[in-house]
Amino acid sequence: RGNEEHSDKMYSTFEAPLKEFYRMVRSVKQTMTDRAAALTTVSQAKADMEAKNAKVARYKGTPGISHNKIIDAQRELDDATKKHEEAKQKYIDITSKMSSELARFQQERSVEMAAVLKSFAKQWGALLEKLQQNKANKIIYYILYVNNYRNF
Repeated sequence: RGNEEHSDKMYSTFEAPLKEFYRMVRSVKQTMTDRAAALTTVSQAKADMEAKNAKVARYKGTPGISHNKIIDAQRELDDATKKHEEAKQKYIDITSKMSSELARFQQERSVEMAAVLKSFAKQWGALLEKLQQNKANKIIYYILYVNNYRNF
């Protein structure tokens, strides 16, 4: 029964820090996923902007094209440029957030996890010692029992 209590104590000691560690890893992973999605958005916005720019250049180089078409194409280019800049800024924001989260995670959690693992090793050693004592007591009891049995 003492071993079970000891293992329950070990579980309760490590459960909260490990859950917090898992939560932080999940948060960092989500931020990395958001960063990848933002980078994809930046790439798509850049490609769209470049296509609109080529369209404006093509219209300007085409003799006899309506001035309104050039104005519309320029407006589309301006919108695409704005979307690209917004996507780029969002990507920069996410990247800086990720960098700060990773730095904080490494700073805070590495010390905490080292302490948790050190405590775990100590408690595990204590549990093993108890198990060995228990086993030794059983062996001694068995030897005494067998010796008493032979004396009859």
